[in-house]
Amino acid sequence: MKMMLLLSLVSAGAIQAPVEDLPTAIGENCPQPPATVSFLGGRQYQCEPEEGEDAYKDVTPPDDSAHWSLNFGSIEQPPRGTSNFRWADAWPFRSIVIMSLPARHSRDAYYIFDHNGTVIDSSKEEAIGERMAEMTISGLRVWPTANVYYRMPTGKNGDAGTDRDPMQRVNDPSYFALIVEQAMLCPILEEAEFANWPRDRRSGDNTGTYVNGHCGNAESRSFSFPGIEHDPQTYYTYPGFPISKRELFWTFQRHDEPERPVRDRKGKCVALCGSDESNR
Repeated sequence: MKMMLLLSLVSAGAIQAPVEDLPTAIGENCPQPPATVSFLGGRQYQCEPEEGEDAYKDVTPPDDSAHWSLNFGSIEQPPRGTSNFRWADAWPFRSIVIMSLPARHSRDAYYIFDHNGTVIDSSKEEAIGERMAEMTISGLRVWPTANVYYRMPTGKNGDAGTDRDPMQRVNDPSYFALIVEQAMLCPILEEAEFANWPRDRRSGDNTGTYVNGHCGNAESRSFSFPGIEHDPQTYYTYPGFPISKRELFWTFQRHDEPERPVRDRKGKCVALCGSDESNR
């Protein structure tokens, strides 16, 4: 599914300070992105063309519907668009195991990371050596309350986003991207699979793939595999995820917690097995 998004959401850290007054906007004279959205008194206002002197509409997150209507620029990389990739300064996660990726070829996967977000081991051989880089649009977050990171190869100059066809990755977030919200790490949930979003009248057909960023609200459950009850697992799911349509759950480890074996859905250790007592 081709992603045809003109999107972005606000990052509080991307704005130096709230503006004192909203910019003047009369008729079609709205500020250019990213100034299309301004901040005042902790609220977020989007300029809507052809609305006269009251052209600003309050679209403060977490109104997801309003989020997808914000026009900060194109997801294409420069010079055609305004997307950008920046390496993670520090990657706090040691591993993630994803059960039934919601991608074109759904299948389980695990990834092991070092402290700077480089994949050092994985069930996807092509992912080893790639590094997690945050994607932004016009310097702003893709999701209002979370950060979206893509696996990207390292360029000759040590930069990100130098893949032969980076848009292939952007268009397939379930396979290449992860979401970080506070202490949580989550796989991408493509919202277009389960919800109908309104079209953006300014960008034409905007019915492509939408990322669900409610990673911080993931629900957890714990259980033990038979024979290795000494190593209980905690798995996470998105709230309200329609299990009947497609299964998605995951488990992850942080670098600031003790290292544990990484197990697949059958309980078999597939990585970091040095502490796996069941193999002794």
